[in-house]
Amino acid sequence: MRATRHEQIMLGYSDGAVGPEGTDPFTSRLGGQPQWLDDSSPIPEPATGTCDQCQTQMALLAQAYAPLDGSPYERVLYVWACTRRACTGKPGAAKAVRAHLLNADYALKLAKQSKAAARPKPASAFGSGLFGSGSTTGAGKLDFGSVWRTGSDAAPSSEQTSSLFTGPLFGSAKAEDTEPSDIRDGDKDGSKDAAIDELAAELGKVAVSDNAPRIEWPPNPDSVAAQYLAFDAEELADNTRIQQRYQAEIDQALELAADASCRAGKGKGKQASSGEPDWSEERYEHAMLPKGTDAAFARFARTVEQNPEQVMRYQFAGTPLPYTLQDETARVLGFSSASDDDDDDDDDGQMAPPDGCSGAGLPRCPHCGGPRVFECQLMPALLTVLELPVSVEPRASPAARLVGSELMRAFDLGLEFGTMLVYVCAADCHGGKTGTEYLGRSTASMRAYAAPAYYEEPVLVQLEAFTD
Repeated sequence: MRATRHEQIMLGYSDGAVGPEGTDPFTSRLGGQPQWLDDSSPIPEPATGTCDQCQTQMALLAQAYAPLDGSPYERVLYVWACTRRACTGKPGAAKAVRAHLLNADYALKLAKQSKAAARPKPASAFGSGLFGSGSTTGAGKLDFGSVWRTGSDAAPSSEQTSSLFTGPLFGSAKAEDTEPSDIRDGDKDGSKDAAIDELAAELGKVAVSDNAPRIEWPPNPDSVAAQYLAFDAEELADNTRIQQRYQAEIDQALELAADASCRAGKGKGKQASSGEPDWSEERYEHAMLPKGTDAAFARFARTVEQNPEQVMRYQFAGTPLPYTLQDETARVLGFSSASDDDDDDDDDGQMAPPDGCSGAGLPRCPHCGGPRVFECQLMPALLTVLELPVSVEPRASPAARLVGSELMRAFDLGLEFGTMLVYVCAADCHGGKTGTEYLGRSTASMRAYAAPAYYEEPVLVQLEAFTD
């Protein structure tokens, strides 16, 4: 299965404090303690939430409910980071986990659709097809709007989800009694389905271990009060307004650049009648920004300025908004070096998105061997929303004379970043399995996949002081 790419970029915002009753794992949030998919199954080891650099517990920055179109799984992303500035940007100082919990009802619906699609189609009758009244909407498609909660069709509560795996699914009822009647009635080849179910159940025994112990995480002293995370579609102002807003700064920068060039003797313009150099015939090619300016950072600032309170950007299999193209993260992600010149401005003043973000430098998914794709990124405004701990104890000797940036680095002022990029398995695999065929077509075969599953994914950090 290939997860559907969402062309629309969704922006996440803080939406108020989470009360003590807010323990639903399918409610998106910032901060707080991780809410696992159930209360009894194995969860990631505590080392997952521990910084590999300083061996202290990391703070949960975000937990986002993010199911995908056509997937039988409820899906949650967790993102942690170490709050010590000395660790920021180093390997293992930020981690993410992708979590699955089977939605049995929806999985059966997908199985039924798959089976119906595999049947030979009868010849078209007059009144159907092009001029008929048949629906063209694919049943079972998740409405992307429901991903971002609100309303009765939003994320299921933990009580609703847990009820999917109680009663007949784990009871003593016979298999034929646990299948919905519409699936049983349409099953004309029971022996074939039984073979598929048997194979799926056998494969599932390898994928899921219900006997693994659940090791609870110790209380985290660096955790902060949780806040709801709400999403809305990104809306950008038209390009003309953007250009007008920044035109004064652009003109000033060009004037300073021309003046500096003149003083350095680099401009050999004609002499005007007044004796001053005549620059009337000189042109600046694509000089939207002065030379030496990081065009990617300017693009980042212009985009964020229009929605400054955004704490997350979400677009599964989309293109991230890089903080810079001049660091190691940009190289690993495969951003083209040609993307960071002055030629990436289009004709109407809006900076075009960077090209060539292939993610080719990332390790492939260890479960299915497939590539990874961008899913979301955390934004600097998160640091103003969450009251993360700050230490002001100097790391250097008090006798040392420090000034400027050296003085700032002598104190641990807490987490600081330009952006954090989360990449995940492009196929959203379940322990290496993709698609839905391995689940079989009955609740009996899906039983082996009922337990939650957690998979660690990479987080790449671009630092605010990337030029240091």
